[in-house]
Amino acid sequence: MLFRKKCGIDLGSDTIKIADKKNKKVVCEKNMIAVRDKTYVIAVGQRAYEMYEKTPLCVTADSPMVNGAIADGGNLGFILARLLKRFSSVFTKRPDILVTVPMELSEIEMRAFYKVLTGLKVRRIALVEKGVADAVGIGMPVLAQTGSMVVNIGASTTGISVISDGKVIIGRQYPYGGNAMDQAVITMVRREHNLAIGKKTAEKLRVAMGYLMNGEAKSSEVYGIHTISGVPSSARIPSEDISKAITDTADAIADAVKMTLQRTPPQLLENIQQNGIYLAGGVSLTPNIASYIQEKVTFPVYNVPDPVYNTMNGLVEIMNDKELKKLSFSLKDYVGNLI
Repeated sequence: MLFRKKCGIDLGSDTIKIADKKNKKVVCEKNMIAVRDKTYVIAVGQRAYEMYEKTPLCVTADSPMVNGAIADGGNLGFILARLLKRFSSVFTKRPDILVTVPMELSEIEMRAFYKVLTGLKVRRIALVEKGVADAVGIGMPVLAQTGSMVVNIGASTTGISVISDGKVIIGRQYPYGGNAMDQAVITMVRREHNLAIGKKTAEKLRVAMGYLMNGEAKSSEVYGIHTISGVPSSARIPSEDISKAITDTADAIADAVKMTLQRTPPQLLENIQQNGIYLAGGVSLTPNIASYIQEKVTFPVYNVPDPVYNTMNGLVEIMNDKELKKLSFSLKDYVGNLI
């Protein structure tokens, strides 16, 4: 007897998460692929990420998505197919999949998205807006006619959604997040300490010491290449420098939240003021970022309990709840007459 699998896919620029309907089997892999001589795939996911910044000239390790949009559909399809294989066996048919979709895609980006998904060996494809899945994961009353706001701060993008009556009423994706913060740290270390460091080192510094406000004064020894002598060197980086470096991106996120609030209908704005704004996404783990944004927007701001897996938790809820399944829609409905 063959069984039908149902899987939820949270498709992020930095990370791809896939879970079955019971949330018992979960795959969380970097959205990255390593290719030799522009032809031969040698690694995907976490293994490819481990090669990042370490590869010889004949090997490239990159993400097929940039700022939430598909940059290389062929490579993205290859990664998804490889990861979905972990959910199949001789006893299972092709799965049904429920995939999060980003906001504000252009016609070209929608076509790329369609091509990738229809190229997968799956039976049925359903979609749900990422902001809606986030709201479900938090436990917000998404089907009610009340306003809720979710800010998903990812690696490449920050998605801001106002949800009411099962729909994203106002939604926009901004092209900055953790990567912009990490690049600011790289620039600061080069400028202030004459040291060239990689993205992975910058990310570790941000997560450990990017307090933004009310942080502990400490420092960390990092290693890189001296920008003047060109030899391996090290420097001790204080937390104050890291916090200053990432402030511009944090301010841009806070400004985006304020602009969204200004566009929100008054009746929904009252609900959001009462219930608060919720931060999801891995970059919301940056120390004190909720307090920092709250100070800027003067609305209560909260971190969700499980920011990294919040979207996936929402997908699992939607797959298992008959009422919440109404929040999903078909791929054909999404692309309309573009295909």
